[in-house]
Amino acid sequence: PAKFMAYLDWRRIPLGILVFLTAIALRCLYLWEIRRLANFLITDSLYYHRWALKILQGDWIGQGIFEKSPLYAYFLAFLLSGLQFLRDPLLWVRFLQAVMGALGCVLIARLTRQAGGSRAEGYLAGFLAACYGPFIFYDTMLMKTFLATFLSLACLLFLYRSAGVRWGRLLAAGFFMGLTSLVRDNFILILPFFLVGLIPILPAPRSRSILRAAGWIVFGAALVITPVTARNYLVGGEFAPLTAGGGEVFYIGNHPEANGRYRPPCFPIDGRIQCVQADSEHEHDDFRRIAGGLQGKTLTPMESSRFWFRKGIAFILNNPGQYLALQARKLGIFLQDQEIGDNYDYDTFRRISRVLSLPLPTFGLVMSLGLVGMAASVSRWKRFSLLYASWFGYTATVLLFFNFSRFRIPAVAMLIPFASVGLIWLGNQTAHVYRAMRRDGLRAGGRQAGPLLVGVVAVAILFPVSLRRGPAGPYASAHEQVLLGYLLRLTGRPAEALQELDRARYLLGDAPIGDQPELLEGAPVAAFREKLAREQRLLGINFRMVHARLYEGIGLAYRDLGDWNRAAGNLEKSLEILGSGVTTLEHLAFSYRQAGDLAASAEALERALAIAEVFEIRYDLAATYLELEQARQAFETLSAAPERDPGLNREQQADYHFGLGWILFSGLSRQEEARRHFERFLELAPDDPQGLEIRRILETPGDEPG
Repeated sequence: PAKFMAYLDWRRIPLGILVFLTAIALRCLYLWEIRRLANFLITDSLYYHRWALKILQGDWIGQGIFEKSPLYAYFLAFLLSGLQFLRDPLLWVRFLQAVMGALGCVLIARLTRQAGGSRAEGYLAGFLAACYGPFIFYDTMLMKTFLATFLSLACLLFLYRSAGVRWGRLLAAGFFMGLTSLVRDNFILILPFFLVGLIPILPAPRSRSILRAAGWIVFGAALVITPVTARNYLVGGEFAPLTAGGGEVFYIGNHPEANGRYRPPCFPIDGRIQCVQADSEHEHDDFRRIAGGLQGKTLTPMESSRFWFRKGIAFILNNPGQYLALQARKLGIFLQDQEIGDNYDYDTFRRISRVLSLPLPTFGLVMSLGLVGMAASVSRWKRFSLLYASWFGYTATVLLFFNFSRFRIPAVAMLIPFASVGLIWLGNQTAHVYRAMRRDGLRAGGRQAGPLLVGVVAVAILFPVSLRRGPAGPYASAHEQVLLGYLLRLTGRPAEALQELDRARYLLGDAPIGDQPELLEGAPVAAFREKLAREQRLLGINFRMVHARLYEGIGLAYRDLGDWNRAAGNLEKSLEILGSGVTTLEHLAFSYRQAGDLAASAEALERALAIAEVFEIRYDLAATYLELEQARQAFETLSAAPERDPGLNREQQADYHFGLGWILFSGLSRQEEARRHFERFLELAPDDPQGLEIRRILETPGDEPG
């Protein structure tokens, strides 16, 4: 028994395993909390999921030059290929990402040790990473952020282990740098900083050693990037090393109305204001369309990218003072504790998650301790030089563009080792002062307290400063409220969702803001209205998209509560604001059907089908026509499906034949034709639950519809 208990002693467990277990436990608890949101995909997440499904269907090469970093789409397709037969494949994808994220925490611990940190510093870094709130959030998100962090850590580890001279490890570092660049394009720009960081640990003559190291790193990166470049050229006919969106992203961060965050531009063209939609499906097309309008000709993807890059450079050269102020603002935003969301918002998810609402480490704490740690590690600067250079280099590449929380996540992974060093240093200094006081008295301790006082004051200043944030503005605040409403509805709380969505109505000017003074954040009503009008003008369609999404959310919440008439009314208002929306029209059709208005349901489906050819919409429309006793129209609608969409999959073909068979059988009394379609349905879907009824019909000659 004593031996058995000794094996259970946690002190005998390697700390790397404890780091991993802590990390995976927190991630699994959070994943359990959001399990109902496993299929809640918006913007980039939805884009990558659709891309992965296309890859699974055999479209490995794709069409045109890559517009977004491609690696995550192929990674997701690989995971789904083995998980798609499970009940909730996306939930399992999130779990596997959580496992990789937990392993990333172990890599951070190992990186800290490799960089010259003590054992205590290494494992404290691992535990900080395991408990870091945004890491938990992003590791379980269906998005590429966690992969960029994991791959960049692997790259840094190989660089350290190469000591700048071991060619195999330099080659591996380059390989992982290439992979990371296929997740975060800006990572390719960090190479010069890597080389600067390697210089102090290289043997003499350093000039020859640095050239040799650069060669191996570049060769390793080329092994990954060259196939992508070749693919872009073969498919798109233009030279594009990674993607075609670099110039566009550069301009978003550097134009007259830029504010350090994501703000797509708007331009007057042909007497109309045209804006880039903040939507993954349309963003790059809008950039090309607007660039073509400004140039007076149609542009290719790379021509558009070069156009926007030159336009951003022109802004910098013509407005140096404004640009410097903009860069200072970007740096201030980068160092803020606030997590600036785009696809999903960390602060919003904290409001529905008990795990994220725990007092977990946040960026402000890591940043303040990290800067102290950088100063405290100066005596070991040669070992830490690569980590110094990597952090400053990656931060510089983010500031070239604009700020999002997920953009700085890899920088956090590089900063946590310094935060660990800083925290251990503060602890050691405190112990040193305490021992001096016990040994030689209070005055002696006071004389030893200088460095400790400087460190404590630095943290006491930096951390509160990082917590400061200006007013978010009506658009950003409304966006967060709408997202919160959707999250509450999807987690089974539609009544609470309505309360939060109602607050967004005030923020967007649909209700008098004076009735909700807490939403003003201290601003006068007149100033708020002026800012609202300015954001409506500057953001154009992006403002209307949030506005429309608000009423869609209200409609869906009423739908969940069974109030079909209010649901339909708010969904109609959403469509009035934005003009169209296939998914919204489908929800509207369902609400009208439940309310008993089949004619209005059919009209909504007709509008949806006029926008996009979707088999399921065509099938539902035919079924609605049949219920309205318009069998001929139902037959014509569904029979056109193969011509309109030649790529029907097996399941859709089965539904097509079942639907046509049922229309012919029950609506048009054309029994022989119906039998042929029913037989084809059974061939395609022999195990379908409807099969029993269809077999009974086929076995009973002259059977009439029930």
